[in-house]
Amino acid sequence: AQRFAEQVSHARPGEVHFAHLLIPHYPYVADRNCRFLSTSQWRQRMGSVPIAERETAYFEQLRCTMRQVDQILEALAKSPAGPGAIVIIHGDHGSRITNLDPNVAHRGHYTKADLVAGFTTLFAVRSPTIAPAYHEDPARVSRLLKDVAQSDFRVLPADGNDAAPSVVLDDWTWKPRSRVPFPATW
Repeated sequence: AQRFAEQVSHARPGEVHFAHLLIPHYPYVADRNCRFLSTSQWRQRMGSVPIAERETAYFEQLRCTMRQVDQILEALAKSPAGPGAIVIIHGDHGSRITNLDPNVAHRGHYTKADLVAGFTTLFAVRSPTIAPAYHEDPARVSRLLKDVAQSDFRVLPADGNDAAPSVVLDDWTWKPRSRVPFPATW
């Protein structure tokens, strides 16, 4: 993240910069200030430790992540691209802190909370022409990205375009196997 912040500090209008940060990710090894924990304090997303403790460890590492993202955005703001830069931040999956992984083998046994933890993710866009807003309705990231790109990053997609949200369950080899409805309330 620090190297990427240095890279975007020199960003010029029209350039594209891409980073895939694997944080927060298990094992949860950092605290909110990005200090490494002793190995006895590391937590996994699954295991015998209560889910509340695993979630706390995840959220502490998420706070570290947000510090890193803030440094990147500050460096970008000071760059030649400056406030005109368009930024997209997209998580690749939810926290995945579940009691039972929502997959084909566990169909009928996982909970709505397991589905939400497994499949909700962050999708954020900053553009000079998009007003700040927060939307809670489930939406396909592919649709969001397509809609915002087709508007030349000028308009955030409208809410409610995904009438019957669903997710695809995979098998143990991560091969997509079955589409299931996403919980209506989450």
